[in-house]
Amino acid sequence: MKLPNLVGRGERLSIDHTIGSIYNKSSCIGIMKPLPGPWNMETSASLFNHTLPNNLSSYIFQATGGLLELNFESAKKVRHSMQYEGSWRQLEPSSRSTSFPVREQSGHSFKSSLRHIMTLDHRDEPMFPTRGILFKLVQEYAGVGGDAAFVKHDSELQVNIPLPYELVVQGSLKMGVLRPLDNSILSHNIHDLFFLGGPSGPSTLRGFDMKSIGSKSQKDFLGGRAYWCTALHLYSRLPLSVGRGTWGDYFRLHAFLNAGNITSSTFIPEDFGTTCQTLLQDFRAAYGLGIGFRLGNAARVELNYCFPLRFLKEDSIVQGVQFGIGIDFL
Repeated sequence: MKLPNLVGRGERLSIDHTIGSIYNKSSCIGIMKPLPGPWNMETSASLFNHTLPNNLSSYIFQATGGLLELNFESAKKVRHSMQYEGSWRQLEPSSRSTSFPVREQSGHSFKSSLRHIMTLDHRDEPMFPTRGILFKLVQEYAGVGGDAAFVKHDSELQVNIPLPYELVVQGSLKMGVLRPLDNSILSHNIHDLFFLGGPSGPSTLRGFDMKSIGSKSQKDFLGGRAYWCTALHLYSRLPLSVGRGTWGDYFRLHAFLNAGNITSSTFIPEDFGTTCQTLLQDFRAAYGLGIGFRLGNAARVELNYCFPLRFLKEDSIVQGVQFGIGIDFL
């Protein structure tokens, strides 16, 4: 529910409650107010309560807290978001078979963090762009009080180049690293880590099952502290101008090659070389082709046929048809 322009000065009150399953619930209430000035600024405050299950790692994560945010534009199409988050968090096993590396992280913790998000987006559209670049940088410092103590960086680069015959070449690169600030088990938990693998989402790596790359204990995927992934696509419209100007504009054919890796090490001076070597030597890769369908400018659906090219024996690969739906794809 959204209540715009509450007192006639552009304020907006929003109340959201989402239920995805018996364990997947989210509630949020927030208020936003635009600020005068040349930088297109707005400020917001919100309270939230999230319950998020991760069945692939056998845990349930709960967070209750607040978020303060200041958004502004420093240049044309360059947006910044400065955030403070304070949240009480609880992580608990979701089944009796949850592995010990996940169980030992169970319990309560408090995260007090500062976050900066910068987005430079010069693409002509978000789902199937034909030209332009996207650069996104997320920086988080957890340790302004509370138990959590880490520094986390995550970045994304996407370049789109138009070719003759309405073809588009797209290259993407994502990478991230998390560095704990102390050796306490409460400095971070599995929910703070990166995951890699799957047909959609921030951890996209087609040809592999969702979040399945990296360390594993029994059947639980444990994530990692550093990762990279990259993809090269060739997009085209439907052949013979099928549906041109109508429903056909919602579809794209594509061929792709993607690769990436994840590790539980981090880039501290003592193991910097080892981390780089592991990330480059044991990388995974897959190629394939498929069709994509955009749901407005909010989400997209893909149906691909994948051929894993490089993988380890413990990886959960998908050789054949793979379906994905989401708002974020590599």
